[in-house]
Amino acid sequence: MKIERININEIIEYSGNAKEHPERQIEQIKNSIQKFGFNDPIAIDEKGIIIEGHGRYLALKELGYTEVEVIRLNHLTEEQKAAYAIAHNKLTMNTEFNIEKLQYELNKLEIADFDLNLLGFSEVELEEIMEDEIEEMEEDETEIIEDDLEIAESENIVIKTGDLIELGKHKVMCGDSTVSKQIKLLLDNKKAHLVFTDPPYGMKKEKDGVANDNLNFDNLLEFNKKWIPLSFENLKENGSWYCWGIDEPLMDIYSNILKPKIKNNEITFRNLITWNKGNSQGQKTSFLKMYTRADEKCLFVMNSVQGFNDNSENHYEGWELIRQYLAQEIKKCGGTKVWKKVLNNQMGKHYFTKSQWLFPTEENYKKMQNYGKEYDAFKKEYSELRKEYEIIKQKFNETRPFFDNTHDSMNNVWTYENGSVKQAEFQEEIKDAGGHATPKPQFICCRAIKSSSRENERVLDLFGGSGSTLIACEQLNRKAYLMESETKWVQVIIERYLKFTGEEEIKINGKTVNWEEYKNG
Repeated sequence: MKIERININEIIEYSGNAKEHPERQIEQIKNSIQKFGFNDPIAIDEKGIIIEGHGRYLALKELGYTEVEVIRLNHLTEEQKAAYAIAHNKLTMNTEFNIEKLQYELNKLEIADFDLNLLGFSEVELEEIMEDEIEEMEEDETEIIEDDLEIAESENIVIKTGDLIELGKHKVMCGDSTVSKQIKLLLDNKKAHLVFTDPPYGMKKEKDGVANDNLNFDNLLEFNKKWIPLSFENLKENGSWYCWGIDEPLMDIYSNILKPKIKNNEITFRNLITWNKGNSQGQKTSFLKMYTRADEKCLFVMNSVQGFNDNSENHYEGWELIRQYLAQEIKKCGGTKVWKKVLNNQMGKHYFTKSQWLFPTEENYKKMQNYGKEYDAFKKEYSELRKEYEIIKQKFNETRPFFDNTHDSMNNVWTYENGSVKQAEFQEEIKDAGGHATPKPQFICCRAIKSSSRENERVLDLFGGSGSTLIACEQLNRKAYLMESETKWVQVIIERYLKFTGEEEIKINGKTVNWEEYKNG
């Protein structure tokens, strides 16, 4: 193919060119030509009309070039010219960079003090590429899981949207977390005791299997406004709610969705949990305009208004039987003014009033009994009163979200230690999760599920991903209910469960099948 050098005025723009060339791109092309020279001839036809190379042509004109190199594609028909122009533009868009190799090359160029702005990436894109490098390093080194079986993403996708799969006592639906009917079908019209979920973060991970993750934060907030109300609608009145994410989306969720519910006395905020990944080294580079991310966070909310015992408005009426008895008996002795004399401490006031009511200790009750003998007061034995209290307490606890922090020594910062056994075990988790971009380690899942649910209770995850929540529930004897929109990830969940349990059969839409036969049949 012959390269010609012709006057730039002999070249004619093709009026049907569908590829846009904004000024920002033309500036990038001009910078590239100035740095590297013009090394990519423009393709024209026999009349001089551009077939491919409009952006380069516009940049060369602005740079003042009078002569340019071209190649003539005289052998193409009119239809082939139009098709070639479209194909040439489209085919360059049909592949992506190998990020690891790209990061390596960019690092080499930066070390050589090369101006990376000449490469065509925006500053935001360069920052995201280098942030990905840091995040991937952290995930490889910190996330942990017990089921170390490698599960490849299935090539033969047989699961269909709408399928409802039963895996032992667990259920998985290939569906939409923003559709109320589908959630109710998944839960069989029951309500979950716990919501534990990990929605899209808006981190551009859609290529790695995170559906809806390419939404910008504004659109992500609108998406969150759809599924979050449904999650509370399908959560028991005294259930707990955990939602993982990164800072900005979680702040949007709290400010725009949760805060109004808190003000309306619908829910109670408990903690902002931080998963400290434990090994962030930071990075010294001109790419970044922020501190490197070394954590993920989780909003922990209870689906009720806490404050029982805090003030008279929130006093639990069930306690009134005991409180009124105590108030009546102290009145016989001269009224509540005597409690300081009898008990010689500040606790007594909480035994007789609704505000911050407390059940008396055995020691203090016996002091009141001794003082009340001459007034014929406090005749009920402490053991009898205690029995009444325990019965009422059980009913009271049923009105409150379950929470147990006795199984582990913990606060709201959950950390992996560098070089720990957990870290070594988790080297297999990404494989086990079928290559999913953001799986949660069993350490994270199990701690929350064990703290906020009892055995055999229902745990709802509206973004099932690779199935980490389900595996945790299997280990802790809970019932997992997962919604996952992507068919390939539903199959990863199935394969992960079967390998973890050793089972071979599952139910799909109510029918028992051997999974391998079903998949390969």
